[in-house]
Amino acid sequence: MKIECTDLTGPRTDELYRTVNIPLRFMYPKLLRGYRQSTMDGSSVDPHPCYRSTSMDYGWFAPTVHTVPTAYFPRNYAFSVVVARGGMWRNCSLNTELDKN
Repeated sequence: MKIECTDLTGPRTDELYRTVNIPLRFMYPKLLRGYRQSTMDGSSVDPHPCYRSTSMDYGWFAPTVHTVPTAYFPRNYAFSVVVARGGMWRNCSLNTELDKN
C-alpha cells in the first residue's frame, strides 16, 4: 500500500509519544482512512442497522495518534524461506475414518 504524502497536517505520533522504528503510516495516521465502506463520490454509507454486527467495529473509524502502535518490529521471513526450499510435510498414510454423511 502506497501512502500519498501530500497532506501531512495534524499531529505526528512521535510528537506525542516515544516511538521506536515506526513506519510512515503509523507516523501520520491521518493518511489512513479506516475500512469504512464508501461510495464512488467518497461519501460513506452506513449499513442497515439490522445487518450491523460488532465485528464491523474493527477498522470502522480511522486511526489516530493515540491508537496506532508506538513500536514496530517486523518479522523476518526465515521460516517461509525454509518451507519454500523443502516444501510442506506430506502425509501419505491410509485414511480409514468413516465419512460423516
